[in-house]
Amino acid sequence: MGSTKTNLTIADKYDAFYTGGIIQFSKDGNFMFCCCGQNVKAVELNTGKIRSSFGQEAEDITSFCLSPDDEFLVITTQNLLLRQWRWKDEILVRSWRAIHTTPVMSMTFDPTSTLVATGGSDMLIKLWDVLHQYCTHNLRGHTGVVRLVQFHPDISKLQLISAGDDYTVRVWNLKTSTCMVVNRDHHSLVTGLCFTKDGDVMYSCSRDSVVCIWDMIKLCVVKILPVFESVESVMAIAQLPMLQGADPQDHFVTAGTGGTLKIWNKNTGACLHTNRSLCEEKTEEGKTIITQALYSEVLGKVVIAMYDHNILFLNADFSYYKQGIWRKSLMLLSLGENSSHIIVLSNSSKIKVFCLSNMACQILGGHLDTVLAVSSQPKNNLFATASKDNSVRVWRFHPDAGNITCIAVGQGHTQAVHSVAFSKLSSNFLVSGSEDSTLKLWSLPPVAKLDSDHITTLHTISTECAHEKDINFVTVAPNDKFIASASQDKTAKLWSLPDLSLKGVVRGHRRGVWCVQFSPVDRFCFSDSEGLLKLWTIKTKVCEKSFDAHDSKAWALAVHPNEDIIITGGGDSTLLTWKASATFLYVLTMTLCATVLYREQKLSNYIQEKKLLKAIGLAISLGQPFRVLTIMKDILETPTGLEDLENVLAQLQVDQMGNIS
Repeated sequence: MGSTKTNLTIADKYDAFYTGGIIQFSKDGNFMFCCCGQNVKAVELNTGKIRSSFGQEAEDITSFCLSPDDEFLVITTQNLLLRQWRWKDEILVRSWRAIHTTPVMSMTFDPTSTLVATGGSDMLIKLWDVLHQYCTHNLRGHTGVVRLVQFHPDISKLQLISAGDDYTVRVWNLKTSTCMVVNRDHHSLVTGLCFTKDGDVMYSCSRDSVVCIWDMIKLCVVKILPVFESVESVMAIAQLPMLQGADPQDHFVTAGTGGTLKIWNKNTGACLHTNRSLCEEKTEEGKTIITQALYSEVLGKVVIAMYDHNILFLNADFSYYKQGIWRKSLMLLSLGENSSHIIVLSNSSKIKVFCLSNMACQILGGHLDTVLAVSSQPKNNLFATASKDNSVRVWRFHPDAGNITCIAVGQGHTQAVHSVAFSKLSSNFLVSGSEDSTLKLWSLPPVAKLDSDHITTLHTISTECAHEKDINFVTVAPNDKFIASASQDKTAKLWSLPDLSLKGVVRGHRRGVWCVQFSPVDRFCFSDSEGLLKLWTIKTKVCEKSFDAHDSKAWALAVHPNEDIIITGGGDSTLLTWKASATFLYVLTMTLCATVLYREQKLSNYIQEKKLLKAIGLAISLGQPFRVLTIMKDILETPTGLEDLENVLAQLQVDQMGNIS
């Protein structure tokens, strides 16, 4: 065998770019701007990669806006500063005090890209000339936080529309700095303002379940339409294929907090189309599922921001075009004949599947609560998932079409399902382990009989109350004859198939057992909690190299079958693609404490080999007083035990003595 190669380099990096708040797009539609922590990120839509990041350390961003001419990005922060960036060059042009006495909550540019309006939680609206750098207007009138500000699209009118926590919508004359109209038709928070293309009609929506239709020539509300749900956004869309030639100017679209998009006729008040809910999982009563919806004319897409920080791009007929977001990655698994895709689980009920060639994302809905585990059967392009909703689901990947469908569901556990595992040689069964302490063996029909258009109900072959506490992990032996389970009761157990009869119990762990694996070639692995990728040589059991690139714990890892690509996911919401310079023999892992695991194994070897003097020193350094006592007793039973023990104790440091006291 040739020498082991240990050169790993990061080929691609995909970071988190959205943690809530508003979304805006560049004039050409190539970039999306959104808040992520203490920064505004400019994201390339074609690749999903972050091009630029704007913000200052330790400054929380409260709002931002992009100029229509694509020249400037203006950001407001919690400490009442406005920062103006020439975003394409990543140059900070200037910073100035907002004059507001409390943080700015909303802002927008006028159509000429010269004026910025800011709405504050101090109930004031201020206008700024970004070219000449001075405050032009100070508008008073609202009696609550100013949540929305928007200029009339016809700049010759010099009008600004605002909405606040006082439930009013106001129209301001910027020539005279006076309020022309105060409308109180809404009885809850106004969440959206939208103009038609000609600017003659404006829609205002609210959580009071009505949409007000404004005549912007007469500056009055001409109709109030009930929409029967709290509305987070309202949109005027240029083309609506579902209406088959009807004039889009007579229609508007609402995004309800319950997760549905609806098309309404403004003249009749009739709902002409309702799409299926964009959210299928359980949510708290009254929880807002859609937080923002907007129509991008340059993209021709409806963009939806969800409560769980997913961003959905829909075609004009509301079909999915693109979807995805980065969150803390808890588990990774390759998928497809050539591992062309990767499955990513995060702290969500949604399953994300990325194509490795372009990182295009599919978001799979179906589970009603957080997905905790995934297992694949590569031969038949199947994978199974387990969730906190007490169910397991089986999914089929269609390589030709590139899509994924749910084909089977198994229900029967009474608590969260922590682990699931496919059979290795065939795909006729899978096993699950749950918080309810039971193992379930599920029969899976032949793949040919599984219909992608119909979800099959799985039936159990066997059920066994396997442990005294939660089952953390299950796995199937390479020969499909045994199952191993790991539990919080500090044991791992071996079970025979298909009757789930107990064949053995492994005891000795001092805490819950999180993982157990069958070893086809007597391999073993160590792990790390510091966000490190570690490369181990099996023969020598030596860590050849450590690679540090995550800013938080690395929770998940997947290896391409060709061993030339490794993907890691971490608590920093980052996916890293690593490339190897050559094929090498390795063991890669990431979980808890490599050094401790290695030394504990070494201690066990010393005890087994009767190297008691070495064992006692290692046990003391590990802080295991009970094992120290046991080893001391064994040493004292040897002919020179007392003398040897005195020599060992004489060499101890003060802190080591504390470990045995």
